[in-house]
Amino acid sequence: MLNKHPKVLVVDDEESVRSVICAMLEECGCQTARAEDGIEALESLDKFTPDIIFSDLNMPQMGGLELIVKLKDRLPETPIVVISGTADMQSAIEAIRRGAWEYLIKPIDFGSLQHVTNRALERARLISENRAYQEHLEDLVLERTQALRDSEKRYRTLFDKASDAIVLMQSGQIISCNMKTGALFGCNQDEVVGNSLLSFSPARQTRSVDSDELMTLYEREALDGTPQFFEWRSIRRDGNAFDSEISLTRLDLNGVAHLLAIMRDITDRKKAAAALTEHLCIMRELDMAREIQRSLLPAAPPEIPGISMACGCSPAASVGGDYYEFFVISQGVLDIVIADVAGHSFGSALLMSEARTLLHAKVRAERPPAALLTAVNELMHDDLCRAELQMSAFSVRFDLNDRMLSYANAGHTRPLFIRGRSGEIEQLDAEGMLLGIAREVEFEERHYGITDGDVLLLHTDGVVESEDASGEFFGTDRLCKLLAARRHDAPDVILAAIFEELASFVGEGPYSDDVSLVVVKISTP
Repeated sequence: MLNKHPKVLVVDDEESVRSVICAMLEECGCQTARAEDGIEALESLDKFTPDIIFSDLNMPQMGGLELIVKLKDRLPETPIVVISGTADMQSAIEAIRRGAWEYLIKPIDFGSLQHVTNRALERARLISENRAYQEHLEDLVLERTQALRDSEKRYRTLFDKASDAIVLMQSGQIISCNMKTGALFGCNQDEVVGNSLLSFSPARQTRSVDSDELMTLYEREALDGTPQFFEWRSIRRDGNAFDSEISLTRLDLNGVAHLLAIMRDITDRKKAAAALTEHLCIMRELDMAREIQRSLLPAAPPEIPGISMACGCSPAASVGGDYYEFFVISQGVLDIVIADVAGHSFGSALLMSEARTLLHAKVRAERPPAALLTAVNELMHDDLCRAELQMSAFSVRFDLNDRMLSYANAGHTRPLFIRGRSGEIEQLDAEGMLLGIAREVEFEERHYGITDGDVLLLHTDGVVESEDASGEFFGTDRLCKLLAARRHDAPDVILAAIFEELASFVGEGPYSDDVSLVVVKISTP
């Protein structure tokens, strides 16, 4: 039986190659040993019995080909994987002929190494199982006493109840099989006996390889004493094709060579592997989309005398539609827009990218917050309707020359405005529906006088709608208390405190929605 943590011997005359391969194997949970040539590898077997051996071909004193021959004598059933350069393929083929199981081409990547290791160890496991089957079958055929006939009956029950199809062949013809074989091929056991495995195979395998020629090769190698383990395209009696795994070993019964084949349907396993690969591709694309989305947000707010700012976004697990931007209109005049497209899809992210482009084109000194939202709504209305999405937005203009704040709201989460001196908090709101609902919408614009120490907190709904483990929302009240306690701090300190409090409240795991914050504080120019 194989260990839970397989032992691997890596033989290569280059220390750097040995170190890299051993590091990758140890990352997979393997125990490793190293040798720089064939002689050292053979000497190490007294202290280290490997489950699998990786060997270079070109080494001093004793090369890989000679090592393979000696290893087959000492460890005949231990998998040997050849490490070969692209210019040494003939030697790699010769190594396979001498008994190597697999080969890897330098340079070796982690995925290929892991795949080959798992496949070789799985093949060794099946060979070990086949030996057990062989021993039982020999007992079944060779023993003739009544006591053994009772044992034969008990074993036949196990034979027929086995989860894998078991086939005994002589001269290419099936002479016995278990019940699972009939179920695998969609017929009775009697319909299987007398045929060959080719009777249940298409004319050609994958890559247009002739089935007859390939099966003949596998059977010849197995009869010569080299167990075979391979994937095979099979066909049921109803004509439906499926993928199978076959292990093929020689079995001598009464001095006559037979072949024992153990088969299993791997269609579902291959589908699961394909689905996993597709899932990984989708996750990579999502990661890329999140990176692109984050790159659209400003890395830092502009530096303007009389106002200090901080901003940040903590994205959810999927792509979303949060966005904020700063626009310096003129000396002492700054526009800030924060927006959120509903949903967490690529469509949301694309529409937010479109909104960003429009805002950069439409922000002007002569277009205050309400007029800006009207213009954006008119231009994005059709696209939002087609996508069946809505977008909230809040636009604010700071005029430090007149010490005035102007704003308009398109259904966005109401920002918090706190007076620095009194600590009085207000939620800034104005009449205006979500963007994308109707055309020709007029947005109310309101104005506030501002003084030193006043703080404005712009945020998306991901902040107040964040939930803890019990399903309780973070809420506006908690955010107000935190802002009031921190109103005398710098914007970056306030921002960090909010994110820290949110992380503590939500606990482990990503946010369910993007969390975006912009903190603005008025100061003396």
